[in-house]
Amino acid sequence: DHRVWPRIEGLTDGARKQDSPRVFHSRDWPGHAAVAGKKILIVGGASSAIAIAEQCAKAGTQVTVSSRREQVKFSWAKVLGVDLRRWTYPLTRHLPRWLFGERCGSRPAFTGTDNGFRKYRKQGLVEVQGPVVKFNGRQASFADGWTARYDVVVLATGFRFHMPFLPEEIERASGGQPLADDGQSRSWPGLFFVGIPCSRTVASEFLHGMAADAPKVAAQIRARLRV
Repeated sequence: DHRVWPRIEGLTDGARKQDSPRVFHSRDWPGHAAVAGKKILIVGGASSAIAIAEQCAKAGTQVTVSSRREQVKFSWAKVLGVDLRRWTYPLTRHLPRWLFGERCGSRPAFTGTDNGFRKYRKQGLVEVQGPVVKFNGRQASFADGWTARYDVVVLATGFRFHMPFLPEEIERASGGQPLADDGQSRSWPGLFFVGIPCSRTVASEFLHGMAADAPKVAAQIRARLRV
């Protein structure tokens, strides 16, 4: 629910102003049909940005992707014709967390899966530019000096952890999520989590990880209540 809204000079926070682009966060993306025929800029270079760009390009709408990196990175979708997730999902529930220190701490954005992005780029339907640094009305200025006008801006810039209902004394990672071992808070014994990154395994923040974690955490709570 808690969007990361980048600070870009001249870009409004969603309030529409005269001669300014319509701005969405990826959380509120209405689908291509709502913006068909418009010039679209997507800010971000990870999974959401790639998926939205592919959706627009598939419908025949040209889009620009503004990424902090010069090249947009992808993860493989299939290996030997098999969906890669079939291989990785079981592994993430068993590999030690220290192998994924950066992922467990700062929780960087997930790379996208190429479902036509490279093809659409060759066809000229997707253009990749560097960081956008400023807006003057509908005109965007990029770090390399290039400028263009856009009707719609989509901020595929991710989300942040925000848990104001938890005491400030609870130890958190740099990404904002509480730190836990085997599902239990490191700094608050008796407080358990399901669904936060690396609370038990690298898979803990995903649905398949939650499904595996929930009975383990429930068993610990039951054991505490019996003492």
